[in-house]
Amino acid sequence: MPMQYALAFLAEKADLIQSAKAKLERERQQNTHVSPSSNTKTYVATERKNSKPRTE
Repeated sequence: MPMQYALAFLAEKADLIQSAKAKLERERQQNTHVSPSSNTKTYVATERKNSKPRTE
C-alpha cells in the first residue's frame, strides 16, 4: 500500500515540475529583452585578503 502512495506522490510531483517548466518557458518567451540563462557558470577571480605566505 505505501508503494501506491509513493507512486502517486511522484506522479503528482512530476506534473508540478512539468507545469512549472512550461510556465517558465512561456515567461521566457515574453521577456525577450532578458538574456537567456546559460548552463555554464561564470567564476569571478577574487584575490584573498592577507594572502601572504605564513612565516613562522
